[in-house]
Amino acid sequence: MEYSESGKFEDKPTLGFLNRKTAPVKFTQAAKGNSVTITTPALTLVYHGGKFTAQSLVVTGKGSGAFKHWAPEMSNDGNLLGTIKSLDELGPTSLNCTENANIKVHAETLHCTWGLISRAGWSIYDDSESPVLNEYGWWGEPSADKKTTTWLNNSDTQDWYGFFHGHDYKGALSDYIKVGGKIPMVPKQALGVWWTRWFDFNNWDVLKIVDDYESRGLPLDVFVLDMDWHMKNGWTGWTFDKQLFPYPDDTLGYLKSRGLLTAANLHDALGVGNWDRQYEPLAKFIGEPDVQDGQIQFSSCVNQKYAYGLEDIVLGALEKQGLDFWWIDW
Repeated sequence: MEYSESGKFEDKPTLGFLNRKTAPVKFTQAAKGNSVTITTPALTLVYHGGKFTAQSLVVTGKGSGAFKHWAPEMSNDGNLLGTIKSLDELGPTSLNCTENANIKVHAETLHCTWGLISRAGWSIYDDSESPVLNEYGWWGEPSADKKTTTWLNNSDTQDWYGFFHGHDYKGALSDYIKVGGKIPMVPKQALGVWWTRWFDFNNWDVLKIVDDYESRGLPLDVFVLDMDWHMKNGWTGWTFDKQLFPYPDDTLGYLKSRGLLTAANLHDALGVGNWDRQYEPLAKFIGEPDVQDGQIQFSSCVNQKYAYGLEDIVLGALEKQGLDFWWIDW
């Protein structure tokens, strides 16, 4: 459901909905004055023109299904809830976006998102503010001097997706995949037991921790190196601290030999320093990096080349050493 005050409608993919070109469905259309009624085998939508409000738009279900009626501004008390950004510095916190609307962590909102399924039989995803993607899958275009980025904003005033599936929750998720892309399953080990702790543990500590679990008959599936694994020039770092891990390949090889997934904590906000092992290859790849205080400044959100270089060169080298995935902390 798209409304555009300019009359220009958005056809490009967004970060949340990659595919707008779905297969057509059977429908009938009837117009009367400024109103239009669209009927499908499952739903009837009546629209009276103008911005989407409770007075201009209504959707009703057909037959005896669980979905009955929806109009803008209706509360969805049956929503089965979605995600929030962080639990940092928080105790048990509701995923109800109304209840946590005023909670902030580190001066940022929780970026709460409602789920796609609901006991009410409907949910609405508001895609109006999502970044639009260009043909390369990127959400910004660099200026001529490459100093700034122009964001690709949605040209729609309102861009909504309605999931009116009743209690057919699998059907709702299946339909989302058609427009949002397939969602990979997490590795089975990620559903098991993880170990992580923030302190200066070293190679010997790693071996002892794993042996302690095994000697007590306790399961262990994922081993996480918290932030002290890297050099201490700053919170951000991409190179093993040789005082703790003089032979990191051996440490990671040992964890692999015990069948563990391995992850490392990243505080990536300060970029890549000239003391990091992959600084020169990344600088060469970027061409003319933005360097301040000896660091290539973090610009993953606005610089496509930096993002690819960070992923393929900096993280790629660490993955070759044996790290499987990353805990992006800050």
